Amino acid sequence: MRQGLLWLSLALALTFGRVRATERALIFDLPQSRVEISVKATSGTFLSRLRVFEPLVTVDEGGRVVAAELHFRFADIATGKPKRDRALQVWQQSEVFPDSHFVLTRLGATAEGYLEAHGLLTLHGVTREISFPVWIAHDTGVIAIDGDAWLDVRVFGLPVPRLYWVLKVDPWVRVRFHLQGTVAS
Repeated sequence: MRQGLLWLSLALALTFGRVRATERALIFDLPQSRVEISVKATSGTFLSRLRVFEPLVTVDEGGRVVAAELHFRFADIATGKPKRDRALQVWQQSEVFPDSHFVLTRLGATAEGYLEAHGLLTLHGVTREISFPVWIAHDTGVIAIDGDAWLDVRVFGLPVPRLYWVLKVDPWVRVRFHLQGTVAS
């Protein structure tokens, strides 16, 4: 199913001129790829994982990223505790806003020597521009893309979660990802 969606996206991109003949899609090794969300709360920090996600990345003949998207459903975020997962879905209104995505708009080098990704992130039906550092490594045909973004959930129209007026979740969450794949032939 995922491979079919990847090829469909690539075919549509080719049809509408987004991908040049010298550009290729990355085929991701999903078991080696991950998206993690670190959340601080009054009771401690917990790590959530995105169980299912769909990265779509195109690289040029030199292996440089020229386009990138990440699609996911908020319901696929797992905290490790079913009760907390249900509360997360209610808080985010996942039945009303099930789909989320990131679209890269620009990737550039910084004065500090790392790459910075700029793009549009849609959560809870709200789209905001975000930027964050990324690192891209090439090793014998494998391309690894790592990123680290801090997000304030309030800018997406989400309230600060509270429980019994005492326990509070920090509105700033840290999203780290590792995407690993090979260039399609």
